[in-house]
Amino acid sequence: MSILFELERMERLTVDLDQLRRPVRIPVSCYKRMEGKENGSPWCSTQD
Repeated sequence: MSILFELERMERLTVDLDQLRRPVRIPVSCYKRMEGKENGSPWCSTQD
């Protein structure tokens, strides 16, 4: 594993942590869905 790869991963994790700092009360599967392609699942509220 290269150091650049590790740094990139750390940066992405930092961004994720910043987003997660907001109080979020949604299931993990819902969070993954919001991250991925399937936006707006019927039982998934994406309000900020």
